[in-house]
Amino acid sequence: MNGLPRSSVIAAATVGSVLVSFLLSVAWLASMTGVARLEPATQALGLLGGLAGVMAERRVAARERRASALRAVAYELRDNVAVLNGPQFTPDPRRSRPTVYRRLTLSAVDAAVVSGALADRGDAELVRRLHEWRDLAAGFNRRLEITEVCTFMTTRPAEIAEFAWALSRPDGYLAEIGERLRELRAFLTVHHPAAAASDAVPAAASAAGRPAGSPTDAGQAAGSRPVPVAGRPAGPATAAGWGAAAALVWLRTPRWSRVSRRLVRRAAGRG
Repeated sequence: MNGLPRSSVIAAATVGSVLVSFLLSVAWLASMTGVARLEPATQALGLLGGLAGVMAERRVAARERRASALRAVAYELRDNVAVLNGPQFTPDPRRSRPTVYRRLTLSAVDAAVVSGALADRGDAELVRRLHEWRDLAAGFNRRLEITEVCTFMTTRPAEIAEFAWALSRPDGYLAEIGERLRELRAFLTVHHPAAAASDAVPAAASAAGRPAGSPTDAGQAAGSRPVPVAGRPAGPATAAGWGAAAALVWLRTPRWSRVSRRLVRRAAGRG
């Protein structure tokens, strides 16, 4: 019991209670005759519909959150590729002025990991890779901050060029970041093709409408494509569950009880 999550315990208790009520309603239905069987039959159908609606709604909501998180991660990784391929990280021995570098964005990765949207059993390897990528990208952003501070504090052009070369040399930290980013995108393409396919259309539009590495790319990853983990509109499964619950509550009202007793007396009088 201690090893189970609290949400699983609550879900198991809820489902168990509803199933017991459903079995009691079925037994009640089997023991009644005539018109009196309407009340246990309707109650059993209401319990069954409410249970099915709640379980279906939870599953659909989890799948929608997971798909949204994967799409946001795919968009963000694509924009980070544009950042690393930008002119700021191109080796240039003639560079003699300090540069303010673009940072790698991590908002979609953070939201996908923290929100619990990637909680399926098959997502363990993806979550591990996202954690590794986040650590590498955060370390790379900190190195950019140190490089900017050092280049803006010096007045020697040769020293500025040396810092820029150390950052963007082919066998340096930038090359390792680019390789890890390619591996992560390849993993998404193989194991989550739907997210990779949804990334193809925005990538083509970005290449056709503006140059790669433009500031708009990072703005889209950080602003216009958040991970919708809350505020999702209710679907058909949710409406069915609430409707079944409302019908069950109405069936237990005094008015319905009076109607059912009247029907039972009328059936007994005819017998």
